[in-house]
Amino acid sequence: MKESDMYPYLKKYFEGKGYTVYPEIEPPGNGTKRADIVAIKDQEVVIIEMKVGFGLTVIQQACDWKGYANQIYIAIPKPKKRNWMPPIGSKLLASEKLGLLEVDLKDYSNFAYVDVNFSRVREVNKAPYQPEASSAISIIKFITPYHLEGPNGGSQTGGHISGYQVTMRRVKEFLTDRDWTTAKEIADNVETHYYAQDKSASLKQSLLKWESEWCEYKVIKGRGYFRIKSGQS
Repeated sequence: MKESDMYPYLKKYFEGKGYTVYPEIEPPGNGTKRADIVAIKDQEVVIIEMKVGFGLTVIQQACDWKGYANQIYIAIPKPKKRNWMPPIGSKLLASEKLGLLEVDLKDYSNFAYVDVNFSRVREVNKAPYQPEASSAISIIKFITPYHLEGPNGGSQTGGHISGYQVTMRRVKEFLTDRDWTTAKEIADNVETHYYAQDKSASLKQSLLKWESEWCEYKVIKGRGYFRIKSGQS
């Protein structure tokens, strides 16, 4: 059993509620922490942290997203026992304003009478809505359609869409069908993940060091210019 086994059911559950679901999101401003699932509807942000078992570790992971989401949930596989939650667990969820979802991972392939469309996700504790989540807007601004291409939430194999990757995709789109272009012109027209005051310098360094496979560089009259290599657009 893996965390990622829960992802398809959680994705379907939140999409059924009108959310767009993004896996493995590493938003700016929270170190290198990566949320298993981010669900967005209009200006509402929900973050879901998945674990194969309930405990202090996942509670702490969920708490790390306070201020970044209007609702925060912990998702675990449905336990075999009923009334498994210890009283201290319920108190912690309530005090930290966290919700709890159980995901039924039982194999029903041999149960002919089971409705295949039934929801495998049960909301055990509803996460309180927190309108004061001041950093939620930063996640909304950060996420792009590119992030839909990431691996399943809870994946341990890497492959998540980083801010750097989004920047370089945008740069490549901007340079498509353009001739030689300066790093400053690119930085002035493309939203990037760089925080330096001189974003063009950071962009230039990255293009020269890491993106030479598709991007070429040339000095013309003392100024550096970039363009997409022939056949790489």
